[in-house]
Amino acid sequence: MDSQNSCKSRNTVTVTFKVDKELANLLKTLPNRSEFIRDAIMSKMAVPCPACGGSGKMSKRQALDIKALLDSHYVGRCLNCGTKVTYTTCTQAEKNTDPKEVIRMNQAMKGGPLYCRICFSEAILCEKCKIWWHPSETNHNLKHHDAEID
Repeated sequence: MDSQNSCKSRNTVTVTFKVDKELANLLKTLPNRSEFIRDAIMSKMAVPCPACGGSGKMSKRQALDIKALLDSHYVGRCLNCGTKVTYTTCTQAEKNTDPKEVIRMNQAMKGGPLYCRICFSEAILCEKCKIWWHPSETNHNLKHHDAEID
C-alpha cells in the first residue's frame, strides 16, 4: 500500500495554506514535508504534560484528559516508609470517611508530605506551618522554618 492510500485510510484531511516563496523552496528540500509540517504545528500547539510536570508534550485534549484523571486520583509513596499510596478524591464525598483520612490526603494533594495511613496515624501537627509531620523527621523546624529546634 502506498503512502497516499495509507493517509486516506487513516481518515486524514488535506489542508492547504499559503507561504512565501523562500519558505516554499525550503520546504521542498525536506524529505517528508507533511510530517515536518505536522510536527511543527503540534509542537506549537502542544502543552506540557500535567502527569510528568512538563517534561513531555501532548495535545490540549490529551492534557485535559490526564489532568481530569490526576484531579480525581493520587498515587505516590509514603514519605516515611515508602509504601505506595493510592487515593481517589471521590472518597471525600463518602459520609463514613474518617475525617483524619481526608486531612491526610488533602495535605498531600496540596503539596504537603504524603504518608500512608499507618505513618499518618503517628504524625504530629506542627503549630508553625499547620502541617502534619511524622516524628521520624526530627529536624523539621530546621529544615522547614529556618529556626532552632523548640
